[in-house]
Amino acid sequence: MSRLSGKSSSAPKSPARRRRGERVRRPQAGGRAVGPDPMPGSARTPSETAGWQPLKPVFPGGIRIRVAGGLFLLVTALLGVASLTSESNLLFLMFCLCVSGIAFSVYSTWRAARNLAIRRLVPDKVVVGQPFPVRYELRRGRRLGGDFALEVRERLKRGRLRVAAGFVPVISGRQTVAVEVPALALARGRLILDQIRVSTSFPFGLFNKVMHAAAARGMVAYPALGRLRQEVLPEAATHEMGSAQTSLFRRNPDELYGLREYRHGDNPQWIHWRRSARTGDLVIREMVSPRGRELLVVLDHRRDADRQQFLEDLVSCAATLACRAIDREMRVGLLGLSEEVAAVAPAAGKRQRDRLLLELATLSGQPGGSPADLIDRWPWSPSREASAILLTCFDDAASDALLGRLRRRVGSVRMLVAGGEQFKAAFEPPHPPPRWASGERNG
Repeated sequence: MSRLSGKSSSAPKSPARRRRGERVRRPQAGGRAVGPDPMPGSARTPSETAGWQPLKPVFPGGIRIRVAGGLFLLVTALLGVASLTSESNLLFLMFCLCVSGIAFSVYSTWRAARNLAIRRLVPDKVVVGQPFPVRYELRRGRRLGGDFALEVRERLKRGRLRVAAGFVPVISGRQTVAVEVPALALARGRLILDQIRVSTSFPFGLFNKVMHAAAARGMVAYPALGRLRQEVLPEAATHEMGSAQTSLFRRNPDELYGLREYRHGDNPQWIHWRRSARTGDLVIREMVSPRGRELLVVLDHRRDADRQQFLEDLVSCAATLACRAIDREMRVGLLGLSEEVAAVAPAAGKRQRDRLLLELATLSGQPGGSPADLIDRWPWSPSREASAILLTCFDDAASDALLGRLRRRVGSVRMLVAGGEQFKAAFEPPHPPPRWASGERNG
């Protein structure tokens, strides 16, 4: 007679006892086994991991000796020789202390700045001569220990951009530390931040460890804005019905200014017949002309080695005129003449301001022939009621020919020559950059 057990024979066997530290592989919904679960907090969203770059050593071995470290090694060697020749216990003790300090400094510097990641946050658009912030965020991937006295700086080419160095006193555990430093664009155009360098000389400053991260980031530097000393822009609007005689021969404007009673000599085409029939008296439409509502900035930026500074003043003046006109709700267009035509069709609004500033930022002077011949390649048909301002570095026959061509295409044209008396009286260039920008060391 068989003994009856309390458990059914078809029941599955109990799982084997797990070994110490072993993880159970749990099946997914499809039945396929997966690896161990990630640690809590290790899964990061794409927005949290975007832009992070690991730091890698620049030099083979990771560290290099500094000038102070070389002098300290020389003194240590002299102490060792003196302790052996004189057989002095005090000198030998000092020699041992120096060797211990060197060994500790080498080990600490070699272990520093490991498992670090960094990212840089900068604006997409900056203005020449106006400081802007650059934010660095450092993240440490190790739980134990910490890193001390970290210096963050950019490796840049001199002459176009200056970025101050940042300092992080300590970063410990799995901590994220942010540091913000001022930066300054010295030249307009497209600027690139290529490489970030993080260095430390902790603890004694004898050895230096330099880490770098290839984090290329581009930005656009808009030209600096100056100040208009006198009114250069045309009037925003002129009344078409200023006098009775001229109103008979002018074109029909397209904007209504108001209604008034009919006076002898007014154009009969502008009588408002419905209002006149309602009131019993002749009422005429008073119109406003769009003259002055559209401005065309023509920039003759032929390159000349002796007039390079004048070219930058012209670009700054063009940017100042465009921004001032857009603030007055005018339609502004740009025409840059060199070997090619760089044109922005007239429009209004903040987006048009960005288009104009971007075109002026990337404009480069090129040696060209006669700029008047390029007027025929105008990409749009300008309005005869528009006004134009010609900015040029040259007071020669080519500029006079260009001025004559412009007067055939637009209503009124004014020419300003960089370095001339009218240009100096009308425009004040922007101030030079601050002193710290010229002496800041990068890389």
